[in-house]
Amino acid sequence: PERALQTATDMSSIAPESPNALNALAQVQILNKQLASAVATYRKLTSVAPTVPQAHLLLGQALVLNGNLDEAKTAFDEAIKLAPNMQEPRIERIGLELKESGVEAAIKLAEKFRDDMPENVMLHILLGDVYLRSENFAEAAASLEKAHELKPGGDTMRRLYVAQIRNNKEDEAFAQLLKWTKDNPEDWETRLVLSTELIRRGDNEGAIAENEALNEKLPGRPIILNNLGWLYARKGDARGIELVRTAYELAPQSGEIQDTYGWLLVKNDQLKEGIEILAKAAQALPKSAEVQYHYAAALAQSGKKAEASEILSRVLEGKDQFDERKDAEALLASLKAG
Repeated sequence: PERALQTATDMSSIAPESPNALNALAQVQILNKQLASAVATYRKLTSVAPTVPQAHLLLGQALVLNGNLDEAKTAFDEAIKLAPNMQEPRIERIGLELKESGVEAAIKLAEKFRDDMPENVMLHILLGDVYLRSENFAEAAASLEKAHELKPGGDTMRRLYVAQIRNNKEDEAFAQLLKWTKDNPEDWETRLVLSTELIRRGDNEGAIAENEALNEKLPGRPIILNNLGWLYARKGDARGIELVRTAYELAPQSGEIQDTYGWLLVKNDQLKEGIEILAKAAQALPKSAEVQYHYAAALAQSGKKAEASEILSRVLEGKDQFDERKDAEALLASLKAG
C-alpha cells in the first residue's frame, strides 16, 4: 500500500486534472487509512467532473468511511439527481437512513424513491429488501411481486421466494418457483434454490435429480456437493461422504457444510473427528436446532452425557420443528433415564 500510494501520488502530480488519476489516488489513500485525504481527493474529483454521478457516489462513500454522514447524504443525493436510474447511490442513501434513523425511516425513504419512479424495477426491489430487513414480509412480497411483474427475472424470483416463505406462503412460493424453473431451465441459480426447497419438502429423489444436473452444470460448488453428498448418504450411497468431504475442503468455514460432514463422520464411526467438526458447526449456527441436536448426539455417544443433555434441553424448549426432533426427544429421555 505504501508503494502504491507513492505511485498514485506521482501519477496525480503528472496529471492533476485526470479523473482516473484522482480516483486511483483516493482509493490508495483509503487503503492506507488516510480517510481525510481521500475525502479531499474526491472533493477535487467532483470539482473536475461535477456532472459525473460516479464522482459524487465515490465522495459519499469516502465521507461515510470518515464519519461525515450528513455530507455523505448530500453527495449521494447529488449522484441520484444526476443519474436517477443509478442503483448504488440509492442503496447507500437508504443504508445511511437505516444506520442513523432506523428501519422505519429507511422504509419511508425507499417508498419515496419507489413513488418517484413507479416503473423502475430496481426501486421496487430495493423497497422489498428494506421490508425484508424490517420483517414486514407481506409488504416485501408485494413489492417484489410488482418488480417481477415489471421485469421477470431469476434474481427477483429468488427474492420473492424468500419473502413468500417468510410470509408463510410456502405452497404459493413453491408453485411459482417450480413454474419459473420449468419455463427457464437455464436459470441455474434459481434451480439451486429449487433443489434446496425440494430437500426441505422431503422430495429426496427430485432433489437428487436436480442436484445432479446442477453439479454437472456448475461443478465444484460446495453447496451443491454438500447437498448431493447428503442425499446420496441418506440412500446408503458410498459417494455421499466423499462429495461432502470435498465440499468441506472447499468451504471449511461453512457451518452448514461442517454440520453435514461432521454428522456423516459420526454416522461412519469416525467419532473423534466428527465431534471436532460438529463443535465448529454448533458454534457457527447456535440457533439451528438440527445442528445442535447433531452435536449433542455425538457428545452423548462419546460419553459426555451431561453436556449433551444440557444442549438437548435447551433445543427442545423451543418450538422449532426439524426432521429429527423426535430423535432428539427420544435421546433426551434416554439420557434422563440414565
